[in-house]
Amino acid sequence: MKNLKRNAIFAFAGAVTMVAMAAAPAYAASNYNVAGDWNCTGSLVQYGTYRSHSTGTGAQLKVDHMWWVGSQEGRWGLRNTSNTQVTASLSFYASGTPGTKTFKNNSGGTAIAGTSLAVNSRLVGGSDCVPNPTWDGVLTQ
Repeated sequence: MKNLKRNAIFAFAGAVTMVAMAAAPAYAASNYNVAGDWNCTGSLVQYGTYRSHSTGTGAQLKVDHMWWVGSQEGRWGLRNTSNTQVTASLSFYASGTPGTKTFKNNSGGTAIAGTSLAVNSRLVGGSDCVPNPTWDGVLTQ
């Protein structure tokens, strides 16, 4: 009888642990406010803040504002500490509706290798660039 009660308690505890683990997310994504200045020449801007990224997880960018930008396209990518861009570029347009987009790795998937990542960006196209164009948004990774 004593063993039966003990086994029942262990079985119940094991079941509760399994349910709790199944309900827990694999990782908790972090949100970072990001912002930057562009130039009007379309040159790449490599922002210097690196953020830790968990292996095999994805990343998203929500662009909230693109100031002093006419019809240009803003492009963003993520690079590792070797200064290699590890994602395909995301495109947002000043005239479009701000939104959230998911970065793709160079193979087309959403998993990005674990490392520290920083933002690359450039402003391209159009001829109506005003000095000191800027942007801001939220990076989730």
